[in-house]
Amino acid sequence: MTGTGDTGEAPWRGEGPRRGATEAASGDVGGLPDVSSARAVIGIISGKWDLTVLVELWSQGRGHAELGRATGVERKQLTRVLRRLEGARLVDRMVDTERSPVRVRYGLTRRGRELLRSVDELARWWVTAPVEGAPAPREA
Repeated sequence: MTGTGDTGEAPWRGEGPRRGATEAASGDVGGLPDVSSARAVIGIISGKWDLTVLVELWSQGRGHAELGRATGVERKQLTRVLRRLEGARLVDRMVDTERSPVRVRYGLTRRGRELLRSVDELARWWVTAPVEGAPAPREA
């Protein structure tokens, strides 16, 4: 196997090269990304609403209610999503105590912006390099 995908098989399904002690320590196997890091990132953004919330925060900070209206996410679910994204340091929670009532706004961190740039790059790749037999990309 050359690793170029000629067989249609994915190297992450077990038919790729075996890790040696040095490769396992570095996390790099023949130029492939570190699988554990990739799984961690996917775990962070794989929730139903995660990317929707992140994209909605791209242009400006928003309050909880405004974000809920923009995304259609139920209040309790949105709170859970925001807390998880905040814990991953992708979203920043800003509290304005000088106003009455206190106003809370959410915005993307630098890390969150970098992640969305990577997601955009992945989406561009999908559109420009479709795989034969793969489902066609859906229009948004």
